[in-house]
Amino acid sequence: MKSYLNKVNVFISLFLLFMVGCSDSKGLHLKSNPTSPLKGEWVVVRQTISPLVIVPLCKPIQAGTTFHFSEDTLNVYLEGSRTPCDVFPYKVSDKIISIIKDDMIWLCGYELSQNTLNLVSGNFFRPIEAVKSGLESNQGPTQNQIEVILKKK
Repeated sequence: MKSYLNKVNVFISLFLLFMVGCSDSKGLHLKSNPTSPLKGEWVVVRQTISPLVIVPLCKPIQAGTTFHFSEDTLNVYLEGSRTPCDVFPYKVSDKIISIIKDDMIWLCGYELSQNTLNLVSGNFFRPIEAVKSGLESNQGPTQNQIEVILKKK
């Protein structure tokens, strides 16, 4: 049953990726998000699993980690660091953030209020235990969605 659920999750993720790719009639290149509602600095205040990592294996993300969204780039800073541990181009459509790195696209659902940003994903965030136990970070979505809650800085 677990294998079946994983296959269903992978199928759903692939379908969503296909839909994101097909929604842009000019191709899969990135366009800037000049009116991105996410623009600014957001600090992690809570997450459903701790510690966790961002694919492709940024250092452990925890309370105090900063997500800086510019018009079309997400920079992730560990607490107290001035250098990002990773940089991702991104695109926003509806309530989905498409995060791109090399030839991969990860999807995060998001809910935004005035000062709170909730990110939910089954494939962009990974429990660090899964990575340490040798599970590949590119296996597809995890069985459970991981939620990360950020506050506006």
